[in-house]
Order: sequence, then C-alpha cells, then structure tokens
Amino acid sequence: MAKTDQEKLDYLIEMLHRKENLKKNAQAARQLGQMGAFAEPAIPELQKAIKETKDDQVRSDSEAAIKAIEAALATAK
Repeated sequence: MAKTDQEKLDYLIEMLHRKENLKKNAQAARQLGQMGAFAEPAIPELQKAIKETKDDQVRSDSEAAIKAIEAALATAK
C-alpha cells in the first residue's frame, strides 16, 4: 500500500533515530533530502542526528539532506 508523503516523512524521521542500525539511519537521511522542500519539518531532526551520532556516514548524509532541503526551499520561493 502506498504511503502518503506525510506518512513517509514521519517514518523516515523515526528511522533516522533508530539506534540499532546506522546504515538505515543514513538511508533515511538521504531519502529525506530527496523529498525536497516538503521535508522542511525534518531539518531539526537531521540536526539532532548530526549532534547525536558518532557515525560519519549518518552525519555526512544528514548534512547533505539539510543542504538539499534548503536548496529546494530556496527555489520554491
């Protein structure tokens, strides 16, 4: 069953903070970045992930996601 964009956003934010799987945390960050301007509410969660993780991949993917979301917001205005 297809999820709404809001359901996807909520799920990816939840997946971003799961402690048991850093690979999925990084994947969630990448997918949030691909959602563009719609993922603006995820920016604080991505910032939290950057601060809380010790994993370089999660940190890097979260930073890239924030940049992608901010770029999408800038072009949407």
